Amino acid sequence: MGNVEILKRGDVNSQQLEQESRILNITYKFILFIFFKSGFTDDKNLTPAYNTKTYPGSPKTNNLTHIISPASSKTIGIHTDFHMFASILQPENKVAHTSLSGEDKTRRLYVHLTSTGGQLKINDGIILKPGDGAFITEVVNGEEFIFESVGKEAVEFVLFDLA
Repeated sequence: MGNVEILKRGDVNSQQLEQESRILNITYKFILFIFFKSGFTDDKNLTPAYNTKTYPGSPKTNNLTHIISPASSKTIGIHTDFHMFASILQPENKVAHTSLSGEDKTRRLYVHLTSTGGQLKINDGIILKPGDGAFITEVVNGEEFIFESVGKEAVEFVLFDLA
């Protein structure tokens, strides 16, 4: 597609590629790279797309900001039942997430902490440290999860809610 871009903190880049497409000449510097294969559509004729949106830190501070969702104008739209949220929680702050409805009766969540510091407690249970991730399976539609910043530093994390 010929796109050349320098991504800065808060930028989220989305690429919808054909199977034959290749990404070349990428230099990584403290980047969280997430790849997932779309299974939502059998449409082999989707046009390749490239999109970058900036999500600065302030809206994510002590909030859970919706970043990626199925075909939406307020988020980066994709063609699968996958939602991504991001948050920066200051110490002793909490955010809640209610699992989203989908075609399946159960969903899965994945939480991943960046390596920037801080710790995250999930539902008064497990505590994640920088770089940790946790899968939560067999999540019932509408189930609520509480994420709390514990420790002395802010914690930055992403949350995936998927079928």
